[in-house]
This record gives sequence, C-alpha cells and structure tokens, in this order.
Amino acid sequence: GLIYVGGGTLTLEGGSISPEGHSNNHGIVIGTDRTTENNYNYKDPNSAGGTFNMTGGSITGNGSPDEDGGGVYVHKGIVNIKGGSLEGNTGNNGGCIYACAGTTINISGGIISGNKSEKYDSRGAFFGEGSGGGGIFTRGSMVLSGGKISGNTAKGGGGGIYVDTDFKKY
Repeated sequence: GLIYVGGGTLTLEGGSISPEGHSNNHGIVIGTDRTTENNYNYKDPNSAGGTFNMTGGSITGNGSPDEDGGGVYVHKGIVNIKGGSLEGNTGNNGGCIYACAGTTINISGGIISGNKSEKYDSRGAFFGEGSGGGGIFTRGSMVLSGGKISGNTAKGGGGGIYVDTDFKKY
C-alpha cells in the first residue's frame, strides 16, 4: 500500500491518495495479517490494527483486480468516513474497501463511487475467490448513516456493498 497504519491513527482531511503513475495494490492498509521474521512471511493473527478517519480529500485510482481492497484494506481496526471521496479504485473483493472480520466501518458522509470488483470465480465469495462488493466488502461490522454509495460494480455480488461472514477455508 501507499500508506500503512499499524496501531496508530491516520486522519485524512484533504489531499489525494493515488498511485500517480505507479502501480499499487492498496491505497491504505490498516493492520495486516502478515508479518516477516527471519525473511519468512507468515500469517500473524495478533498483528496490530489502527484507525483511519476520513473527513475530506480523496482516495482514487488505487488497486489491482488480483488483490482485495483497492482503496483501503483493513485487517484489524476502525474506519470512520465523514467526508471526502473514494472513487475509481479496483480490487478482487472490495474494489474500494475490504474489511476483515473484527473490523468496524462507520460511514456518515462522503462519496464512494465508480469503484470496481473485477475478478470473478464461479465458486463465488463463499469460497474466498470472490469478486463482490464493488464499493465495500466486509466481514466485520458496518454502520451506514449517511454519505453516497453509487455507480460501483462487481462481477460477483453486491455492486455497492457485500456483507459476508467470518470465513475459513477447510
């Protein structure tokens, strides 16, 4: 990601988070489920989360159809969106925002528009191969009390929002 929040708080009041000609998988990563030790990358369920507050500015043009959460990827933490715009981001699940189980998303303002969940697998999101939630894909909790979510698309389910359960492959 362009910005990583691991245990702290990031507030975006203005400006733009965009790749500016560089490729990236996520605009902002909050917490992570991976850690590296002795040059070995492994899953770490106890990794730190963080808080992201957005009251203005924009997150645009980030992501990859092969990765979840083009604009914002949240492993653990809280996202509060009160203003600003999240537009034109691309991802597998969650073109704009992807939130793992145990996260919280609060949206009371702002615009989430023109984001795409691109990849499709006939097994669907149930098997973790997804492509749901052009705007938002969440396995955590979410409160939507304002803002505008429009014009997002998904090759799977939930063009605007896809709410799923905590899921484990067996």
